Amino acid sequence: MSVIKRLSCSGVLVVTIIGILLCLAIRDCILTVYTNKYGITQTVMVTFQETVYLGKGRGPIIRTCGYYYVDNKRYKAFTDKRVPIGTRFEIKYCPKMPKWYNRLEIIQE
Repeated sequence: MSVIKRLSCSGVLVVTIIGILLCLAIRDCILTVYTNKYGITQTVMVTFQETVYLGKGRGPIIRTCGYYYVDNKRYKAFTDKRVPIGTRFEIKYCPKMPKWYNRLEIIQE
């Protein structure tokens, strides 16, 4: 009898974990679509480069970063392409959650 209870409890746990992961994936998709359609476009200038260590056995990557401001609050945006400092790129950020943004393109000068 205890084996059946354990299996039913573990089944509930698995279904709960799958449900949470599914909700997170759906939320990301909805925010991406919302940002693409209703987002506000802003230009960001690359001001620094950041080294990101990916973990054991993997080499670091260098990303170029800059800041953008929404309601006098500073947020960091980055692009994975290595471009020189002073280059500008466009983002589209979500007006309800300014931390969420999508990179659009690098502006050639």
